[in-house]
Amino acid sequence: MRTRGEIVETYEYIKKLTLELVKTPSLVRTENEKDGAEKIYKIISQLPYFTEHPENLMYVPLENDPFMRNCVFAYVQGRSAKSSTVILLSHYDTVDIDGYGELADFAFDPLVLKEKMKQMKFNRDVENDLKSEDWLFGRGVVDMKSGIAQNIWSLK
Repeated sequence: MRTRGEIVETYEYIKKLTLELVKTPSLVRTENEKDGAEKIYKIISQLPYFTEHPENLMYVPLENDPFMRNCVFAYVQGRSAKSSTVILLSHYDTVDIDGYGELADFAFDPLVLKEKMKQMKFNRDVENDLKSEDWLFGRGVVDMKSGIAQNIWSLK
């Protein structure tokens, strides 16, 4: 059973990584979409397992892709030949930020975005979420960069 300290450490790691990933725009079918793969690759390459086994981390380019996008594959060898295989899958592209309106400049910075949103009027549920430390706002936070952060934590 994990201790409270371990749970808090895990939460803080995943939150910090989510914030870092969101700050890297990776808008679908744009020139910056590939930046998401580069950021993920860089983060994973710094994990101790992958500094010892760099051959288990790779880019796989999409063939004939006008945006030169890549998939990132990371493989962790089990401790025994009888180890089960676990596959973690996610995507790093996000939709555009048009829906953010006047807040579009802050869509990739969840902490600043939240402060800006606190200065605006919303329904009671959203205002309660803005007061809570349990919620992050920003493009890609839920779909899918927090999931990527959890996958990276699992690799770690």
